[in-house]
Amino acid sequence: MDMATTLASLRDGVLRRLGDTQEHVWTKAEVELHLISGYRRLAFLVRVFWDQLFLENLPGGLSVTQTWETAFADFAYGVANYTYEDERRIADWDGMLGPANHTCPDEVALLSSVGASTDISATVDVPTTVTEIDRATWDGMSLTATTPQRAQRMDSRYQLTKGEVYAYTFRQDGMRTFRKIRVPSATADAYTVTGSSWGLLRSTADISTTTPTGTWGIVRQLPLNFAMGFGATPWGTPRRVYRPGKNVCVEHWREGRPLVVSDDVCELPDHYARYLRDYAQARCLGRSGPGQNPPLAAHYDQRWLRGLERIKRRVMRVDHAHVGVLGGTTSTLGGPPPRPKLPYTYPQRVRP
Repeated sequence: MDMATTLASLRDGVLRRLGDTQEHVWTKAEVELHLISGYRRLAFLVRVFWDQLFLENLPGGLSVTQTWETAFADFAYGVANYTYEDERRIADWDGMLGPANHTCPDEVALLSSVGASTDISATVDVPTTVTEIDRATWDGMSLTATTPQRAQRMDSRYQLTKGEVYAYTFRQDGMRTFRKIRVPSATADAYTVTGSSWGLLRSTADISTTTPTGTWGIVRQLPLNFAMGFGATPWGTPRRVYRPGKNVCVEHWREGRPLVVSDDVCELPDHYARYLRDYAQARCLGRSGPGQNPPLAAHYDQRWLRGLERIKRRVMRVDHAHVGVLGGTTSTLGGPPPRPKLPYTYPQRVRP
């Protein structure tokens, strides 16, 4: 069985190629910093990690009160530290997040009975790991990417008009802000949780009619449900199941699984992860001080760039291998309509 490519194996490989396994010139921390930097740069420069996330049409909920706590939360339902909109005007502290007034999707049905706000926000901050949005859907239908100027020409009150979502803007209201157009008027469909609001998923009768494989143990796979986020690994158990009905789903490109400690596994395939060694080696040999070697640094920098181009070519070859239509022709969108043509037999006489 092949060993997984971890941060430690990448780091040790760079130090071995540099001939400095004793860390006389370069430290492990320095090499790891360059590897992580190259890991992130590769995700921004090349579309490698495709994923999905739901920006739910639900009133604001929270499971933590500070953004940094989301990395330690098993159930990341939202971040907020106040519950009522008027608190923003009277609070005397910075860094306010919210508002949010419930801690579990099951509580949405109870909000109106206790007089709590059921308004759904049109803006949502996407995770910082998202590098580019590929496609967004509402209730399974594609949303149109637009700009505030175009949205205003169609509806001058687009920031207030409620209804079905048909378009979106991204990074127009903030660096990470996704705006739904129109403002969602109906809450998303959600599964009802039987029992307590924590623990393992035990029954899938409402989710799938497929007969389970086996008779005991935890749920590992659900038909038609895609494993999303950094937890999309061959092991583990589903914690939250989303319903696409009246809900916004975003298909996007993202950064790889974080590399924090030495045992963290690099999400890149092994034949791509080796390019990170070239990047780190170029940075180590190019810095001022002992061990500096600009010509050799330029050599490894060229190897890094060549590796990026190789990944791009492979991705393009896969994208172009699409299914065509037998007898179909290439069409150009946005051009004038085709010129009318007479029948191919005109003006010849065709025998019956």
